[in-house]
Parts: sequence; C-alpha cells; structure tokens
Amino acid sequence: MTMTNRRVAVCALGVALAVAATACSSSKSKGGGSSPTSSGSGSVSTTKGGTLYYLTKRPVEHWDPQRLYLGRDLGDATRLFYRTLTELTPDNKLVPDLATDTGKATDNNRAWSFTLKSGIKWQDGSPITCADIKYGVSRTFAVNTITGGPNYAIQFLDIPSKPDGSSQYEGPYTKKGQALYDKAVTCSGNTITFHLRKPVGDFNYAVSGALAAFAPFKAAQDKGAQSNFQIFSDGPYMLQGTWQENKGGTIVRNPNYDASTDTPGIRRALPDKILWQEGLTDETIYDRLLKDQGTDQFAVTDRSAPPAYQV
Repeated sequence: MTMTNRRVAVCALGVALAVAATACSSSKSKGGGSSPTSSGSGSVSTTKGGTLYYLTKRPVEHWDPQRLYLGRDLGDATRLFYRTLTELTPDNKLVPDLATDTGKATDNNRAWSFTLKSGIKWQDGSPITCADIKYGVSRTFAVNTITGGPNYAIQFLDIPSKPDGSSQYEGPYTKKGQALYDKAVTCSGNTITFHLRKPVGDFNYAVSGALAAFAPFKAAQDKGAQSNFQIFSDGPYMLQGTWQENKGGTIVRNPNYDASTDTPGIRRALPDKILWQEGLTDETIYDRLLKDQGTDQFAVTDRSAPPAYQV
C-alpha cells in the first residue's frame, strides 16, 4: 500500500474517534497534539468498514461516564459509547444530542429543562428514559464510590450542604437525602429539569459530552466502583467481551444505535471494529507505523512522535 493510500485508509477508519474527527496528521510533523497519526499524507475518506487498530501508551483511566475526566478519554468515550443531552461539534458549536434542543432556561437561568428525543436506545434495545439521566447524575454524589470524576453536579444543583461543605445527598447507594435530590432533579414524561443553586447561563454546556458526568446510566447495570470498565453503550459502538485494564479491548458496532437520531458530523462511526491496544512504548508505536506492515497499515495513535522520530 502506498503512503498516500495508507493514510486515506487509516483516516477512513480513524475518524470514528474524537481524536480523529477531522484528519490524521503525519507522524513526521513536529510538536504535540492528540490527533491520531499515520506515516503518510493525503485527504480524509468517508468510507465505512474495516478494522481500526488503536495503539497507545497511556491506559484508559475510566470508562465509567461519571468518573471520566481526562480529555482523551472523554473525547473517545463520548464519540464511541456515551451520548449526552447536548454535544459540541468539532468546531465547538453546541448542538442537541439526546435532547431535542440545547435546553430551555427559566427562573432567571436557575432551572434548565431538556426533552429527550424518541427512539434512542441502550445497547440491549431498551429505551433511554428521563430516569436514566437522573440516575446517572445522581452517581456523582456517591463520592466515596464514584471517585475521580468532576463534581459540577454537586456544585450546581440546588441541594443543601452539610456544615463540612459536603452535600446532604449522598448518592443512590445509601439514598441519604434522596428527597433533596428528587426536588432538585425532576422528570415529567421525557423532560428532565435541573434546579440550580444560582443562575448558570451556560449550564447547557455543562451537560454536554465535555462533562460526561451528566450522561445517563442504567440503574440495573450499575455495579458501583466495579462499573469502571463495564461499558453499557448508547453510542455507535459497544465493548465486545471485557475491557482488560492496562491492555485494552475490542470495540464493535452497537446494533441498537440509530444514526438518524444523532447530529451529523459528530459520530461518523466509520470502522466496523476497533482493536484498542494500550501500554505500548512510543518507540514501539512509531516503529510499527513507519514499517507499515500487516494490520499496522490500518493503525493510528494518539501519541506524539518521540524526538528522534521527528525530522
């Protein structure tokens, strides 16, 4: 395969990920950046199919949406597995995702309501409901179980604090303060409303994929801290088998994802399968990319080239 054709093929697969949303950059280019790289040059293809080989050094920290915080993991997770009420396009325009619009504010921006689209399903075919959104957000308050993620829900929602500053609501596992949470987050049919401590004019950005903590979570699938790598998808892909921490996993298409419910251009979902391998050295990754042999002809990485490889 020629270098130009290799890059076209790689990009055709790689744009499924957030880090490959626009183009693949040359592995010979200098400087940092998080775009997947290949060893050739060319234009992005939109051809579907094939297998993408994702090579990286840094292990995924969390796949649990309420624990996600690192930019790479957030970007990949919200393009592959998780949808949120709103989402950002590659050029940072706010658009509806699970919701029918980007939200309606009342009470001088102290209350925000979002109505869910119809026809959006989990990977098992069950519909995503307002209760799923509400439950997902509630997990953030279980600070001793769901650790490592952002705490914006605790900051924003109109729930009283204890004298030590912690929330009087302690999450869905103990249900202490549940009535307070139920007053702050309400469901009316397919519409969820968040009541805030103070006006927040851009709260509809907080519920986007930039902070997956506001993503839905199906209560029946919740195993608390053990859910860290147990992906349950409502996006275009799902995990096949189990995720092996510090090694990776196999990602395949979610048969219950309906692209017609999604905003065009956010989740292109081009590869049929993504084989994710982590724990590799940067030198190993770039040796493989530059040799351009076998399946490495269809490999990408989010790693910058080591200095010795930059010419």
